[in-house]
Amino acid sequence: GTPQDHYKISSVELVPNPPRPGQNISIYVHGEVDEVVSGGQVVTETYYVKVRVHRETNPLCDLALCSDPPQSPWIFTKSAYIPPYAPRGPYRNRLIMTDQNDQPITCLDVMFNLVAA
Repeated sequence: GTPQDHYKISSVELVPNPPRPGQNISIYVHGEVDEVVSGGQVVTETYYVKVRVHRETNPLCDLALCSDPPQSPWIFTKSAYIPPYAPRGPYRNRLIMTDQNDQPITCLDVMFNLVAA
């Protein structure tokens, strides 16, 4: 993120930590928004050893509570299933959030190592 971001992140939690193949992984992001968010999207990109292996786009309000006034703290949650055949090693999840006007809210990288089941 940058100082101009509309989402000021206070904490990020990865559950379980460390993640394991064949399980769900969830990323919880807590913070404050300085604007009313009534829509937008989240682009999630997953990289394994610097190679993008997955990309998806979801409506922002499916992953966070969009309300006026904004909830405090504003909590964003992204969950995914890690298939059992996923290679072990370093991963990076990049989350790019935009608002209803297609303006950036924040960009966040979550790094983790996938360990044996």
